[in-house]
Amino acid sequence: MPINYKEKDMFYDIPVTEGANTFFWILVTLVGLVNAIAFIDKRNTDKEESES
Repeated sequence: MPINYKEKDMFYDIPVTEGANTFFWILVTLVGLVNAIAFIDKRNTDKEESES
């Protein structure tokens, strides 16, 4: 039984609207910024503790 192209494409073409896609990228960017700030803070805290 051959697979109809639309049935096969249904599994790979996820219907995500533009608003949800934008929200996802904003969320990923914010998580990345928080991780970067936490990393820099941890690095600076470790430097200060090793100097004293």
